Amino acid sequence: MNQTHSDKVQNEALRSEMREQITGIVVAGGRSRRMGTDKSFVTLADEPMVKRAVRLLEPYCKRIVIVTNALEATKALGWPDHVKVVSDDIPFQGPLGGLSTGAQHAETPWIFVRAVDMPWLAPNLIDMMYQRALDKKSDVVIPLSDRGNEPLCALYSRAAVMKWVQRVLDTGRRRVIAFFQYVRVDAIPQEEIRKLDPNEDSFLNINHPDQLVEIDTELKNGDCVMPSEKTSQKAKEKERGKDGGAFESKQLGRIHIETEMASGEVTSGEVALGSGEESLRPSLREPKPSLAGNAIKVLHQKPGSTRLPTEKPFTIYLNDIEISTVQATESHLDDMALGFLVSEGLLSDRNLLKSVDIDKKHGLIYVESDEVVPSKLIHKTSKRYVTSGCGKGVTFSSIDDVAAFERVKEELYIEPSDLHEWIKKMTDISESYKTSGGSHSSAIVIDGELKVVREDVGRHNAVDKVIGNAWRKGLDMRKAILLCTGRLSYEITAKSARQHIPLIASRSAATDLSVSIAQEVGITLAGYVKATQIVVYTHPERIVGGERY
Repeated sequence: MNQTHSDKVQNEALRSEMREQITGIVVAGGRSRRMGTDKSFVTLADEPMVKRAVRLLEPYCKRIVIVTNALEATKALGWPDHVKVVSDDIPFQGPLGGLSTGAQHAETPWIFVRAVDMPWLAPNLIDMMYQRALDKKSDVVIPLSDRGNEPLCALYSRAAVMKWVQRVLDTGRRRVIAFFQYVRVDAIPQEEIRKLDPNEDSFLNINHPDQLVEIDTELKNGDCVMPSEKTSQKAKEKERGKDGGAFESKQLGRIHIETEMASGEVTSGEVALGSGEESLRPSLREPKPSLAGNAIKVLHQKPGSTRLPTEKPFTIYLNDIEISTVQATESHLDDMALGFLVSEGLLSDRNLLKSVDIDKKHGLIYVESDEVVPSKLIHKTSKRYVTSGCGKGVTFSSIDDVAAFERVKEELYIEPSDLHEWIKKMTDISESYKTSGGSHSSAIVIDGELKVVREDVGRHNAVDKVIGNAWRKGLDMRKAILLCTGRLSYEITAKSARQHIPLIASRSAATDLSVSIAQEVGITLAGYVKATQIVVYTHPERIVGGERY
């Protein structure tokens, strides 16, 4: 649609007003571990990245502040009067520290924060954020992308930053979103962002030297604020394919080898077995028959691949008290933390829950609640390490604790065929399991409907995730059925007993201790839920046909 003269005049007036109201903040204080050198001084088309970052902001911000840990070196580049170079007040406090420092040196009501290593900025993106801030009376306007929220390409109220950020830093948190719970946040949906930036190139960070080559070449061919389709990060993803992993596929007899390298280059060729190629291992030169067939696939994992299940340690804090470190998959971590705390009896009143703040980069999860937690429970669970594997120690509830739980007396009746169907639906929804084969799934069924499905590399984490989500939603767990893919061990039953879940079912087996606890507290435990069978260990009366036994 063509822009009318009045619209153009109005937009120019808004831009003029906006330039007076916004200070651009270039955060240049990172450690640049992956790049190996300070990214501020890495050049694109013979221009240091910090210079380009400033130049991209100049049409939108009359004043710009550079926050850096290399004060003298940055000042030595030479800057006009409207650019101020300041030292990070507290070095290495992450983006939140840079945001705090920048706000202190700004004099305008708004600040737009930008990372030094972002080489592209869609025209009118800042205009849209500023207009939304005015319309919605927000304190923060932040874009959403495929990566999640983008705090280093966002608009902030200086007053809100000055009021809250230092308080959050004082608690040890360094993630920008840690102060969002205290302010009004407008998260811009992806569909709105993509109207201005279809490939989300505005949020691309340069973290590795090999990313520089194409961008440098494009800028040398002509200065631009956005990349061509060839250089676009989305275009590169399409060329690499969705699996993100280099691979070799070999068929014995003649071996066809196709290898995709980390650079994206694909090479291929064929070698006949017995041809005397000394580069082949003896086991491939002299293949033996195999029941598995004659195809071998060798996977070479590379950064960003989703072909293998992932896990990482995350430390859970409750009201700034360290509770436990859990080895988990990076999805639905808020649900997992809540489910873990609820399952351990540390949280019970969801109306008093204040916030869940996740710092994936540093492996930290902060839960805040106004609920008063008995100190003996905090001491009992404090600073313990929980693995994702199959060992013991995944719950802090002792056998005596579980034996003291209220008995589960709810009347619940299900058809065996329904149990099969729910397990199948849970499996069908479990994307990570289908792509990697190494994840566990868990689900909550209420009134015949799958209310929530979650996955994790740890089976107990998957259970925590569904319990946490159900607790936050206020679902009635006394009517719930818990589905699992992993072994029904003691801690799974203990977590369920605290929530008064009457029935647990899994495709796998149950342990003797789990069966003993389930029998004691009144839970129906069903295992080996497969195509032609269900093994019911305890309280079979809740399964139609089981009451005869």
